[in-house]
Amino acid sequence: MRRRKDIQGLSQHSEDEAGSIAAMTNMAYAPPEIVEHLKINAELVNMPEIGIAGNVAFHSNQLNISPVHGAEHGDVTMASAMGQFGVKHRDEHDAFPFFTHVTTVSNAGPNYDMGRFFLPYPGVFVSQNKFTSILFSGLRQHGGTPIIAPKEAPSDQLKRLARISLVSYTTNGSSSTNQSFALGAIPTSNKKASVLRIPPEFSSESDSPIKLECGHATYAQDGHVLANPGAHMKFIGRGIMNLAIGIIRQIEPALDPQVYSDQFLASISYVDPSTGVRHHLSPWKNGPGWRSEEGDNPPSQITSTRLVSQQSTALPLARSRWEAFSKVYSAHIPWITADKSKVTFPNEKDASNGDPPDRATTRAQKRSAHSAGINAEKPIGKRRQVYVLIPTRKRPL
Repeated sequence: MRRRKDIQGLSQHSEDEAGSIAAMTNMAYAPPEIVEHLKINAELVNMPEIGIAGNVAFHSNQLNISPVHGAEHGDVTMASAMGQFGVKHRDEHDAFPFFTHVTTVSNAGPNYDMGRFFLPYPGVFVSQNKFTSILFSGLRQHGGTPIIAPKEAPSDQLKRLARISLVSYTTNGSSSTNQSFALGAIPTSNKKASVLRIPPEFSSESDSPIKLECGHATYAQDGHVLANPGAHMKFIGRGIMNLAIGIIRQIEPALDPQVYSDQFLASISYVDPSTGVRHHLSPWKNGPGWRSEEGDNPPSQITSTRLVSQQSTALPLARSRWEAFSKVYSAHIPWITADKSKVTFPNEKDASNGDPPDRATTRAQKRSAHSAGINAEKPIGKRRQVYVLIPTRKRPL
């Protein structure tokens, strides 16, 4: 899957879109029962619809480029032109019962032999003229020949011409119920983010609880021992929404994606074991997401469909109020500040009067530094190093 750096408009046709349009158009000639079950599988595994909406049959697209050969090389093979992909072969990683679709999109000109695509079984070939489409199983052997120029074609022209074909197909990994797609990225402690994949266990047919062995306690599995059911589920629901919004914000901005936070949270419910009553999560007024401009009204009284971003309204206001409150109250809390500045006594002599320092006083100074979170250094030779406290960095007592 290629990453585009810029989207000029949602109607722009890329090679992915062009290949998918041609492939899905020709899928109308496929057996109906195959198309029906491909739709079922796409729903089961949440297969991304590449190129166009409704593309349930082709998860991957590629561009094949075959160079032009001169007439004196009329016996050239696809093996010499395209390597292992040109000889008779099977695409062993393709999924069954998916198809492979090939469309030739170039036309070299008159008297050029555009080459032939072979299917040894059932023993047919197709001339790869412009806009010729071939729908077949990549698990069957196939191959072909490159484009051949006429004798009168100038040699410099051969370097500028090629046959371009759009190929659409689906691999085993993307169609299996054990697949996991790269949904988004998660920030890490270093500069490089890690990939977030939804594991197949989260999409299984079972609705029984999932118990995962983890080296760290988690609020999902262990939070019920720390909080009552309502507080526990509120924290989990808001955490799930935070994750969803983090992924949503990675989407192409031209799509203007939004998460209606009140409805998102209201879709999560739980049963209070003490009462047997099912509850739905309440709105998060100072949380991320998008809320109705009438969001503080009861849900039954909300009539506006306009959503307002919490990131640009409620969140900055709540944060500024908290920071102002913290600043006022922190001014009345006593602080002690510590630094690793040192006083050195050369040869155990005080530089001011030449007398050795009081060893008890020196040890007391070290203990004070240690209690402030500073490790006193060991004496080096006859030079004793002692830390002193000066007002440079805040640290609460």
